[in-house]
Amino acid sequence: MNRIYLSLLFILAMVFAVGCPPTVDDDDDDTTPPVEPDDDDTGGDDDDAADSCDNAEDVSGIVNNGSYLGDTNGEADNFTGSCSTGAIPELLLVFTPDSDGDFELSTDNAGTAFDTLIFAFTDCLNPGASELGCNDDGAQEVFQYSSDLTITAAGGTDVYIAVEGYDGTGAFELTISQVVCGDGIVAGSELCDDGNTDDGDGCDGTCQWECAGDALEPDTTTADATMLAEAELPMTYDDLELCPTDVNTEYGIYADIWAVTLTSTDNLLVTSLPGLDGTPCEDQSIIFQVYDIGLTELLGEGIANAENGCAAFAVGPGPGDYLLFAWEGDQYLPPQSYGVTIDAGPPECGNGVPEPGEDCDDGNLIDGDGCEADCMFPAICGFPSDEDLGLLGTASVTIDLTTAGDDLPDVVGCADVGVGGGDYLVTFEVENAGDLVIDFDHSAGGDAHYELYALVDAGGTRDFADDDDSAADDDDSAADDDD
Repeated sequence: MNRIYLSLLFILAMVFAVGCPPTVDDDDDDTTPPVEPDDDDTGGDDDDAADSCDNAEDVSGIVNNGSYLGDTNGEADNFTGSCSTGAIPELLLVFTPDSDGDFELSTDNAGTAFDTLIFAFTDCLNPGASELGCNDDGAQEVFQYSSDLTITAAGGTDVYIAVEGYDGTGAFELTISQVVCGDGIVAGSELCDDGNTDDGDGCDGTCQWECAGDALEPDTTTADATMLAEAELPMTYDDLELCPTDVNTEYGIYADIWAVTLTSTDNLLVTSLPGLDGTPCEDQSIIFQVYDIGLTELLGEGIANAENGCAAFAVGPGPGDYLLFAWEGDQYLPPQSYGVTIDAGPPECGNGVPEPGEDCDDGNLIDGDGCEADCMFPAICGFPSDEDLGLLGTASVTIDLTTAGDDLPDVVGCADVGVGGGDYLVTFEVENAGDLVIDFDHSAGGDAHYELYALVDAGGTRDFADDDDSAADDDDSAADDDD
C-alpha cells in the first residue's frame, strides 16, 4: 500500500513538472498570475512609474543640511504634476521627514542651470491624487525661473519630489529646509522671522508681518478699491500703511487701490507724502501708477521729486475713470507708512507736478535751475559740439572719452545740465526712424550719465531721454524710440 501511494505521488510530481513551465521574468508587471518577482506595480500594465518609485534616490540627509546636485538629462517622463507643461523628463527623489511640519523645496541655488519645475506627492503610484503642491517659477533670487515650493508633510511619511524642466532638461541644485518660525531664518510661507514667536513686535507668532492697517482697508483689489468722485477732490491721506499681507493675488503684488472718476477736462494729479511715522519718501519703495479702468493701459507713473523724493505726476486730461495703484512686489519688506494727495485741476506750471505737455515741474517759475519757467528743460547751447558724428545709419559708432582720470571737458557757454562732473556734447543726425541704442562701456573704469536731447530749432533742444546705470552689468544703456 505504501509503495502504491509513493508511486502515485511521484507520477503527479512528474506531470506538474512537465505541465507547468518555469517562471519567466517577462517584465509585464500585471496582476494576472503568474506573478513575477519584478511585479511591483498594482496599478496596471505600465511599470515605468513603479520602477521609478523603486529607484527614487533618498535625499533625507539634505534636510536643513546642504543640497543635492541632480541632472534630468537622459531621464524619462513618468510623472505629471498639476503645473507640468508637457512630456518633459524628470528626476525622482524621495525624503522622509522626521516630524510633522512645513518644508521648503527649492532649486533657487547656484547649481541650477535651467528653467525648473517641482512637484511633490506621497503616493508614488497615484501622484495626481496625492500631490502636495506644484511650482514652476516660485523663486528668482539666485537663478531666474527657478522653483520654490512649500509643502506640509507628516513625519515618517515618504515624500516624493519630481524635478523637471519647464521645456527642457539640465542640471539643478535642490535644497530642503524645514520651516521653523522663530529660528531667525525666513523660509517657506514666512514673510518675517525675528528669532522668536512673540506677538506685538512687528513679526507675529506665525512669522507674518503685523500691520496696523488703515481706515481704507480692504482696498487690495479693484473690486474693493476706494471710490473717489471729482467733487470729493482734493483728498489727502496721511496715515496709510502698505502692508505685505494685503496681497492682490490677481497681479502677484500687495497694493492699495483707488478708483477715481473725473467729469471735467482737468488733469488727475497724484502726489505722494512722507509716512505718518516720519518715513521720508526716499526711504519708501512704493510704486505709484495710474491705469485706465480696464487695466489695459498704463497712463502715468510716479516720478520722484529731486528735493524730497516724493512721487508727483499727472494724468489727463479727463473725463474718465482711473485706477490709482500704490503697490510693492516684495512681500519680505516690512509694512510701509506713507501718504498721498489725489487732486484734479487744469495744467499749471510751477505746482510741482509734471503734467502732460511739461518736461519738468520743480515747483517754481525760475529760469536757470534746471527746469525753466515754462516747465521745459533748458536749451543746450554751445554749438558746434565737442564732436559731431554727422549722419548715422544702422552701423554702430564708438567714441573713446577716456581722459587720463580728468573730468570730461565742459561744453563752452552752457550750463551743466548733467549730474555732476563735466559735460561732453556729441551731436548727430539719424537717417531712419527706429530705436537708438546708447551703451556706455565701463570696462576701463569710471562712471557716466547721458542725457539725450532732440533738436527743436536752431536755438536749442528739449530733453528726450536720460539714463544712469540701467543695465544689469552697470553699463549705462537704453533703447530710445527715435521716430
